[in-house]
Amino acid sequence: MRIKRIGGVRRSLVTDRPRVDIHCWGATEKAAEDLMEEVRALVLVMAGKRGTTTVYDVEEVSGPMWLPDSATGHPRYAFAVEFSARGSAL
Repeated sequence: MRIKRIGGVRRSLVTDRPRVDIHCWGATEKAAEDLMEEVRALVLVMAGKRGTTTVYDVEEVSGPMWLPDSATGHPRYAFAVEFSARGSAL
């Protein structure tokens, strides 16, 4: 699995709205899909207080897509989310 920020904007010193791309690989297409569904479920309910950060309004901006890895040929699914987060100033 790979989770990578691919955009989004910082709204203030302590608030951010990242766009995150999530890729899930598996030994089979079914394994990749199962991992993606599990990760997707966890990401979509991550709102709440997480240590010194609060996550708000998680929104899926690109639903699950079958995306075989062109470099390796391994099965892969991907999706993208945006969410608002508020941390604390350093």
